[in-house]
Amino acid sequence: MTYIIINKINYLFLVHFLLISMCEVYHEPTQSKTSQKMIEKAPNEKKNDVYPIKSVVVVISEFSPEEIIIGSGTIISSDGHILTNYHVVDLKKSRQVHHYVAINLEHPEQAPDTIYECSLVRFNDRYDLALLKIIDYSACKMLTPLKLGDSNRLNLGDEIVILGFPTAGASTITLTKGSISGWLNDGDIQNGWIKTDAEVGRGNSGGAAVNKYGELIGVPTSVSIEGLGKIGVIRPINIVKRILSID
Repeated sequence: MTYIIINKINYLFLVHFLLISMCEVYHEPTQSKTSQKMIEKAPNEKKNDVYPIKSVVVVISEFSPEEIIIGSGTIISSDGHILTNYHVVDLKKSRQVHHYVAINLEHPEQAPDTIYECSLVRFNDRYDLALLKIIDYSACKMLTPLKLGDSNRLNLGDEIVILGFPTAGASTITLTKGSISGWLNDGDIQNGWIKTDAEVGRGNSGGAAVNKYGELIGVPTSVSIEGLGKIGVIRPINIVKRILSID
């Protein structure tokens, strides 16, 4: 599966788990200041000094007290819109679903320490995409949205990074590096997937695929495609914009 399902666990315990213990929070080997590596700047583009870890969140979908799905998501607007995969918010499991995001606004390199309730704005199960929105407007003032890039300008071999929470949201944010390995058609959709050798792990689904300019160029989706081996796939951001009517 591309997401993580937690069975037979009380939701209140999950909240406590996320906010307090976070499963013995794992810290990256380097200190936070040094881990925020410089991104290459494009000519005449706004300076971006660090990987955009403030924009990536844990997405929590509660279908029942016994079944909770956790994945990743990306803040894409200052009014609280969160982009993720549809399978992270899968409505086919239950009509009564509660959605939340967990985030650490002050120290994004550490484990999430705050949970906000979200509403489901739009989704498309065919393209495995969903758009959430944080309900608490006051929280939106503290968010850091990620700029949307242009996936049509990607070239074979371009460097990218994948940002997400691949271990059920219990650890700090994880960054993996790689490059554009090619494209795949998705049915009748030409270049419907971007191939990458950057690892896309369980729980990373719905996170951020970012180019060297710090722009969101796609939604990493951990899927099993025959013959690809360890190659991961990303839904191109230009397709996301069109399907979910995102500017």
